[in-house]
Amino acid sequence: GPTGPLSQRSGYDVIISAMYGLMSITGSEESGPVKTGVALTDVLTGTLANSAILAALHQRNATGKGQRVDASLMESQLAGLVNIAGSSLNTTNFKPKRWGTAHASIVPYQAFVCSCGEALVIGAGNDVQYQHLCKVLLLGTANNDDDSRLLLKEDRFATNSERVQHRHVLIPLLERLFRQRTRDEWLQVIKEYSASTNGGVETALFPHGPIRSVPEAFACEQALHRDMVMEMEHPELAEPI
Repeated sequence: GPTGPLSQRSGYDVIISAMYGLMSITGSEESGPVKTGVALTDVLTGTLANSAILAALHQRNATGKGQRVDASLMESQLAGLVNIAGSSLNTTNFKPKRWGTAHASIVPYQAFVCSCGEALVIGAGNDVQYQHLCKVLLLGTANNDDDSRLLLKEDRFATNSERVQHRHVLIPLLERLFRQRTRDEWLQVIKEYSASTNGGVETALFPHGPIRSVPEAFACEQALHRDMVMEMEHPELAEPI
């Protein structure tokens, strides 16, 4: 920011994410801290600056008075910690863990590697969603695998609080089951199960999605439908960009 003891230091995304909390919660316990794949603190600061500029313009139109817009990487980063920041400020001796793709208080809610080496992110935000996930695994595993039947029967997996407590047992079971099919095969099983359960409507009964590469993400049907990619002529290049 423009004032304070560090006001004369230059701001760099990766340094700010290290100094102001983000890198203390990225990565896994095994990997240690990692930086995000894009400069999220830079992007967040620009987004907040944009909102501040619009608010200042609205104020000027309403009152005729201008505003000074002040946006810093540090403040944006701290604000962007959201629920982690709230827990830190309101809990004694709070020290968050690195969870990788997993979630501290919802299980399962993470990525699972499939037989093809690609991964699928699965979420069971409530107990009904978990039951639907178990039924998908029953359909998708070989000969109704004993582990997939176990998921529905075990009392220690019946509620989210129990699943959090027994994470160390449940997650290895799920990892083994998801490795029985490819990512795309699991997506098809989920699609067919959802349609059969919802009278032909393919509404997702629990959160899920493939981990796509950047080219796959831009090429997916939803991104194309929403015109996320547009070609245009460039005055100095032979091919459109």
